Amino acid sequence: SFHFAESILPSLLDPMLHRELVEKWHPLSFTIEDSQRVIQGAIDAILPALSMESLQEQFKAIQSIWAKYILPRVQKSFEDSDWSQDDGSVDQCVSLYELLRNLAIQMTQPLSVSKIKLEDSQHVLPANEVDEESQATSILKSMVHKSLILNTVHPKLLGLMSGWKPKFENSSVMNPLHAMVLPWIPHLDHQGILQPLLQDCRTKLRGCLSSLQKKMPEDRVFLHQAIRVIRPWRGVLKARYMEEMVSSYIMPKLARAISKKRLGLSDTREDWTLVDILLELYEDRLLSDSDFLSVVEGEVLSQWCNAFYDWTQDHTKDPLSFQKLLANKYSTWRNYLME
Repeated sequence: SFHFAESILPSLLDPMLHRELVEKWHPLSFTIEDSQRVIQGAIDAILPALSMESLQEQFKAIQSIWAKYILPRVQKSFEDSDWSQDDGSVDQCVSLYELLRNLAIQMTQPLSVSKIKLEDSQHVLPANEVDEESQATSILKSMVHKSLILNTVHPKLLGLMSGWKPKFENSSVMNPLHAMVLPWIPHLDHQGILQPLLQDCRTKLRGCLSSLQKKMPEDRVFLHQAIRVIRPWRGVLKARYMEEMVSSYIMPKLARAISKKRLGLSDTREDWTLVDILLELYEDRLLSDSDFLSVVEGEVLSQWCNAFYDWTQDHTKDPLSFQKLLANKYSTWRNYLME
């Protein structure tokens, strides 16, 4: 009745908890292992005082510390973190979030197996949550998800997306969209927020590819950067969206580059660089069958025929040697295309 575990104990220990979880702990400056030790150490410090309390009261104390100290501290770190550069900051935040989810499971497992009946005071559980054995774990995990994903990460991503534009330096995109968004995709597991976010991503990717066309007129430079921008989204965006973007922005440049390049029959593979790009796009399912066949029939095979014709004009003095060489060259090129 005195709410000892939920209110009185955390208040008595507030100086220690504030010092350890607010003043000393800087989540994104600490390693994941050090952050785990800090959080676990704070919880372990209060457990002796809870030894005479019921399991329900023990859970209330743990829940109170998470709500008052741990989650607000991590929220502030996420809000202050700069996700605009591809420097690993987002991955660091994702790792910290995953640590908290794992700790929420570990800390509540001894309570969950007791089949205790808990009150969802934070209103974070779905309405159909009825599994009493996992209720403590579900409540704490849902607190972590609601506080960090729904209330912090998702709004931050929306804000960054609204103003995102590609930054170019040395013919490279320095702030690729995938570095900011994709690490969070497994945790944005709610259709109400995930699908609108992915729709915004498609729009931004199209804008990025359009900017690349203007900034990088040299075909090979553009192709390298455009593929670097779009390939990470394979398997995230629907195949038809990926094929549409490749068809609209990449294929015209690639087809033109192949048509301008004179293929040869030398031993070097340098002439095949652009064809390699075509084959890789198709193997990665970023290119539709119709676009692939169109370029193979229109640009690749026409260049191949021209190269063979020129080669035969220079190797007609010895018919027997010529036939053997021609057969070997044809076999080599055919096998390469069929790999």
